[in-house]
Amino acid sequence: MNQPSTHPLQSLMQDLQNRQQGLGEQLRTFQALQEEIAALQRRAPQDAQARQRLDRLGRAMQGELAPLNQKLSQCVENLQGNFKSLEESLKRAGEGASGKPAAPRKTGPLLGRTFI
Repeated sequence: MNQPSTHPLQSLMQDLQNRQQGLGEQLRTFQALQEEIAALQRRAPQDAQARQRLDRLGRAMQGELAPLNQKLSQCVENLQGNFKSLEESLKRAGEGASGKPAAPRKTGPLLGRTFI
């Protein structure tokens, strides 16, 4: 590939890597939140404060955070669709570049040369 055609691909790959890092950070934060909720659930039978926090979290999830949760789910679905279409585009680009066998080279007569 020549330089002009690789530059947009490199930019796209860099953008994907940046987004992947951002998603990774968000995923780690989400996992930490899940662990914290699990710890509250383990403590709730003996700890009144843990029960109260779980109750407040439950009310928040059903009330104020429900629209945000729905929006988050929609964004995740859109992101998955975008990754699938990107994957398909890259596959098509790869097939166009290397999927087809090269045409056989046409060679003329050897112009009277004899090779041993």
